[in-house]
Amino acid sequence: MSNECAIDRIAGLHLPNQAPEVLAQEQYRTEECLMTFLGVASDFAARDPDQGRQVVQIGVQLAQLVPPSDRQRQLLIRSMTLLASTLQAGDATAQAEGIYRTALELAVRAPVDFRVSGGLLRRFASLLRERGQLEEALQTANRAVELLQAPDPLPTPASDPVPSRQTDWPLQLGLALIERARVLLDRQRTDDAIADLGLALVALTPDHDREIGISLDLLSQIAEGTSALDRLHCVARRVTSLRDRVDTRRLRPSTPDARLAARILRLDGRLFHRMGALRRAERSLRQARRLLHGPSDADELLAVALDLADLLAREGRQAELRRLSTEVFEELSEGGALRLTRYRWRRIMNSGHISIEDVERIRQAFRDERATGEIRQQLVAVSP
Repeated sequence: MSNECAIDRIAGLHLPNQAPEVLAQEQYRTEECLMTFLGVASDFAARDPDQGRQVVQIGVQLAQLVPPSDRQRQLLIRSMTLLASTLQAGDATAQAEGIYRTALELAVRAPVDFRVSGGLLRRFASLLRERGQLEEALQTANRAVELLQAPDPLPTPASDPVPSRQTDWPLQLGLALIERARVLLDRQRTDDAIADLGLALVALTPDHDREIGISLDLLSQIAEGTSALDRLHCVARRVTSLRDRVDTRRLRPSTPDARLAARILRLDGRLFHRMGALRRAERSLRQARRLLHGPSDADELLAVALDLADLLAREGRQAELRRLSTEVFEELSEGGALRLTRYRWRRIMNSGHISIEDVERIRQAFRDERATGEIRQQLVAVSP
């Protein structure tokens, strides 16, 4: 059987039932076949985590029969990391921990791409944190960050497989810092967590909008949970550094980039409102408001509008508050986005005066309706 035929045969295997024949026939014991097998194994593990562990075990056995190389070891570690994280997401944490530890043993035997090792350590730290093993989680997260921040990291092999999220250096560094921040928060080291989130925002690029959003959510949670002015200033400095990179003139409303910018500006506005810098807060909130439009942005649009309404109500600016309300209703007139929230807001607006307490009642209706929507989505996702 030619090498090409062997690769084609592996790619068509129904894993894991037919996988043992890979071990039984010598023509499969080449690096190209191993690479193909591990790629198929990764796909299978993502689809069927209950049997995925068997696939990786077969891959480990096959790797022992193939002349070792950095390239095959690297792909094997990637496959094991994917499998472990899939099992972790399915609450099979004991199995996931065993696979993470085996992958780490492989990683220390010979040079492996620092981004792959860093990603493995970061994912393992997240598992340890979820299991409450915070001391080891922090040590593991520290190793991940140190490796990814190294001034002279191990070179990437010239034969590196196709670039992916696992080999995106800024992304892996940002994710490692976010994970260490989560561990630090669980250990009540809030100021250190804020510092790490700030570093993550510096490392991440605009393409990493999801991860930037995670950092913003964590900073927002920290701000909501504190009344200490110095800590609010500390959070605000991190958000401001990100805000200064936003050029709203280049953004088209309702695009992914505009929605991310609106989240940054909204958090900036909320922070400065709490710190008493009302003009700065209003400027950021109005900029965020201009980047959002229509039912597709309903959640974020209402959130920004409520923050701005709170500021206007506190200053007694009723005419501007009514104008804002009218604009929001006009933009959300189509579809049924957050219908109950809009109904309550309209009823209060029609009374002729909107107080701070009224804004808070609308905000609570918004929270309740959004939470109900999230629960409904979860039920749909798990329904047969």
